[in-house]
Amino acid sequence: MFRAILLTLLQFTAFGQADLAIERFAEESSTRLVWSQEVERISGGAGSAVVTAVILQGGGRQMRGIRIDFSDGTAADRVYASPDVLQSFFAQLERNRSQYRGPGCYGSGIQLGPRREGVRTFGGSQCVTSEGESWFSVTTGPSSFRFDSLTPQPFVAAMVRARGLLAAR
Repeated sequence: MFRAILLTLLQFTAFGQADLAIERFAEESSTRLVWSQEVERISGGAGSAVVTAVILQGGGRQMRGIRIDFSDGTAADRVYASPDVLQSFFAQLERNRSQYRGPGCYGSGIQLGPRREGVRTFGGSQCVTSEGESWFSVTTGPSSFRFDSLTPQPFVAAMVRARGLLAAR
């Protein structure tokens, strides 16, 4: 397992700091959800995610994005981001998966806020053991969610569908 963690750290593909203003906007007291549509429910083992396209409004502004609600029976967390950033994130993980050979873990991540405000990260890693067991793990900073026998592909597909729904609104 230590080898898997070390490989994840060595093969981490950082997106760097992404300006994900919707994350902060969603937390403002004046912000209201004005439209939403569930895009996909993804589960594997104890991990589950509900991907929802959302339009938020407040303070004379409106923002469109994706909300992902993660849970695993003991922890829960919610992430908001733009469809472009999340689709790029999950697509990079899928590209890494298709190029990776052998047991171990690889990952990718984005930073959801400026360092000076405290770092909230969103990362993912795909792990495969020499026995063929595999899982996809998502980290939101305070919590991690494991999706047994899954790859990033269902998340990539959900991001594409969410972008289409938001474009049609």
